[in-house]
Amino acid sequence: MTRRDAMLSAFLLLAACAGAERRDPARPDSLAAPKALIIDSILPIEEHLRRFRDGLPQVTGLANGTASDTALVQAFLAAVSARDSVTLSRLVLSRAEFAWLYYPAHIYARPPYELDPLTSWTLQQGNSSKGFSRVLREYGGQRLGYVTHGCKPAATVEPPAREWNQCEVGLKVGDYETVKRLFGSIVEIGGQYKFVSYANDL
Repeated sequence: MTRRDAMLSAFLLLAACAGAERRDPARPDSLAAPKALIIDSILPIEEHLRRFRDGLPQVTGLANGTASDTALVQAFLAAVSARDSVTLSRLVLSRAEFAWLYYPAHIYARPPYELDPLTSWTLQQGNSSKGFSRVLREYGGQRLGYVTHGCKPAATVEPPAREWNQCEVGLKVGDYETVKRLFGSIVEIGGQYKFVSYANDL
């Protein structure tokens, strides 16, 4: 089985599981679990990308990001503490940002890792949706304070994008401190930082 076939099998399994879950009314639509989709693996990546971009506004930079990774993590903790799902949805890549800025810089857009943008986006959104729900269930409404954080540079994107993953956050929860992985990757494009997804270890 090729890597592409394995990823496609994982996508189909994820889509089937997502369809069986109840939708969380507090979760924004952009983070809702995806439905099963039909994918034509014969088409070249360029055509997949053209179809994925169809109807999306072309963007040249990240909107609603922050000027540093530290500011991004601090904004995330403040939003979780306030159960502010609107802010959380703005701090993560939009579909248009994924289509025009992130995916073209990713190894999935190039051989030998080619994975079409729709499959990549759907897998990412499924994991992000689950992480979003988990972090709000675990920490939403609690008094959270930023202590520190550390991430590892990732080799999955090329300039002008930069990415970091395996992020560990030192935070205060009430009167005690802990270290957790509360989100997935962070990406920087054009001096702006956003989350790639909210996949986490909770």
